Amino acid sequence: VEVFGYTCPHCAHFEPTLEAWAKKLPKDVRFTPVPAAFGGYWDSYARAYYAAEQLGVAKRSHAAMFKALHEDKALPMQNVSPEELAGFYTAYGVSAGAYTTALKSTAVEQKVKAARDFAQRTRVPGTPALIVNGRYLVKGDSFDDMLRNTDALIARERAGAKAR
Repeated sequence: VEVFGYTCPHCAHFEPTLEAWAKKLPKDVRFTPVPAAFGGYWDSYARAYYAAEQLGVAKRSHAAMFKALHEDKALPMQNVSPEELAGFYTAYGVSAGAYTTALKSTAVEQKVKAARDFAQRTRVPGTPALIVNGRYLVKGDSFDDMLRNTDALIARERAGAKAR
């Protein structure tokens, strides 16, 4: 799991490296992005991610959301409106009405709550954060270190699963 925040500059810098790494994972390893729901504007963008996921455009729009915020400055970091978010996702074939409905849905709220609970349970100190098998919060001095350590923990968990 990667706990990320669209407004986090570190997550924006990590995203291309993480995306390339995730594409090379073995078939039996599931990679799950989880938006940070730390309150305030973090929750707005967590809802945005889950609404996009519900509408089937999260994977296609994920990197572009980072670009819109950090490079293009096309969306505000704080106080983003449902209309601004809907406008962003129309580029992915989603109608503004469908997006706004998804954004305000009970299912999205439940996922945001689950994301918040997960971050608290795993003691995520900030973003980006990697968690392996719900058990290990990955440390490292750099993004490359984090990914090397993640690979080692994945290998450890895979070996343990085979032994069981």
